[in-house]
Amino acid sequence: MAWKVEIEAAAERELDKLDPQNAKRIL
Repeated sequence: MAWKVEIEAAAERELDKLDPQNAKRIL
């Protein structure tokens, strides 16, 4: 489902802006 991927990618970018360390933990 492409829409789900887009939403998750957008959420990851938002998290990266708020807390780069948190984004690295997700990856």
